[in-house]
Amino acid sequence: MAKLSIDELVSKIKMLPPMDGVVQALLKITEDPDVPAVEVSKILSSDPALASKVLGLVNSPLYGFSNKISTVNQAVAVIGNKPIRNLVLSLSCVDMFKRYKGPVDLSSFWFTSISTAIAAQLLATRVRYPVAEDAFTAGLVLDVGQLVLSMFLPDTYRAVLDEGASYVLENESQMIGVNHSVVGALLLEYWQLPHHIVEIVENHHFDEGFLASDNQLLNIVHAAGLIGSINSNTPVDCFSSIYADQILLQLEIPVDEYDMLLQRVHKYTNDAAELFGITIDKANTISPNRGESVLVYGNDLFRTKWIASLLKNMGYYAVPSVLEDLDIIEAIAPKFAILDGKGADAKSVKSVRDALQSKDVKVGIITPEDNSSVIPGDTDTNIPELPLAFATVQLAKLLDELAV
Repeated sequence: MAKLSIDELVSKIKMLPPMDGVVQALLKITEDPDVPAVEVSKILSSDPALASKVLGLVNSPLYGFSNKISTVNQAVAVIGNKPIRNLVLSLSCVDMFKRYKGPVDLSSFWFTSISTAIAAQLLATRVRYPVAEDAFTAGLVLDVGQLVLSMFLPDTYRAVLDEGASYVLENESQMIGVNHSVVGALLLEYWQLPHHIVEIVENHHFDEGFLASDNQLLNIVHAAGLIGSINSNTPVDCFSSIYADQILLQLEIPVDEYDMLLQRVHKYTNDAAELFGITIDKANTISPNRGESVLVYGNDLFRTKWIASLLKNMGYYAVPSVLEDLDIIEAIAPKFAILDGKGADAKSVKSVRDALQSKDVKVGIITPEDNSSVIPGDTDTNIPELPLAFATVQLAKLLDELAV
C-alpha cells in the first residue's frame, strides 16, 4: 500500500486551491476584536452569492430569530463578527470540495458532517460556550482529512474503507502512515482557519485521556460527533462507542435533553444541507413513520433513556422503564421490548422477559460483555451487547428481526 510522509502531504496540500479573497480578507480583519461591524459587512457584501447563503443560515431554525434578518449589516450586528466569519468559513470549506472525486460517499459524508455541526452548535449554545459558531465550524470540518487522503490515494483509501468504517483511523495509520485527523489539521492550517479549530480537528480522535479534558470545545465536538453519526445512520468509531456515556455526561447535560436534541438535529439537517448546496441521499435518512410502541427496560437509567431517545428519533413511540416496573406493560401495551442487561442479573431479565412474552410482546435482550444477564439455554432471545452509541441501523435491524 502507498504511504505518505508528513512532508509529502504538506507539499500535496499546498497544491490545492487556497480560500478565495473574501474569506481571506474576513479572516484577517476579524483578528482584531475591535474591528467595526460595518467593515466586516462591507467585505461580505462584496460576494453577493456568499452573503445570500450566510443570510439563509442566520434565518434558519438553527438561530430561531422571530424577525427576519434581511441585510448583511443586520446579520453582523445581531450575531457578531466572529460568528459571521465562522459561517463563511463553513460554507467555503464545503464549496472547496464541490468537484471532489474519490471513494468516499460525498452525500453520506456531508450528511454526517452537517448533522455533527448542528449538534455542536446546539450543544455549545446549551452550555453557553462563548462562540457557538466555533463548534459548528469544527463539527463540519472534523473529518475533512478523509476527503483529502481519498483524493491523494484513492485506491489505498478504498481499501481503508473496505476494512470497516469503525476502524478507519487505525486502518489509515497502518495503510497510509498518517490518519485523517492530522491531514485535516494540515489542510485547515493551510487555509488559515483559527488555530483553536485546527487544534480540535487534530485532536478529535485519541485515547481515554480526553475524558479528563478541560477543553470545553473538544468535549462539545466529541458529543456532537456521536449525535451526528446517530442522526445520519453511520457507524460510530470504536473508541467513541466504548466511551459514549462518559462523552455525553462530560457536558453535564441531563440525558432527557438529548432526546429533544436528537429531534432538533434531525429536523434541521435537511434545511441546512440545502443552504450549503449539498444533496442528501434520502435513503440514508431515518424513517419518521414507524409508529410502533417499544418498551425499553434496564437498570442503568442513562442507557435506558438514551436507547429510548434513539428509538424516538427513528419514529417509534419508545418508553424507558426500570426492570422492576411490570405494571407499565399493561399501560403501554407495546408491540416490542428491548431489555438492556447491563447491571442486571439473569433472574431479573428472565422475569421481565417472561412477563412481556405472556402479553405477546416481542422481546430482544442486549447482553453485556460479562454475560451476567444471559439466560442459560435461551440463545434465541439473547443478542450481543450493542455499544451505547451504536448506529441506528443496528437497532432498526434488531426490531425488524423481532417483527418477523
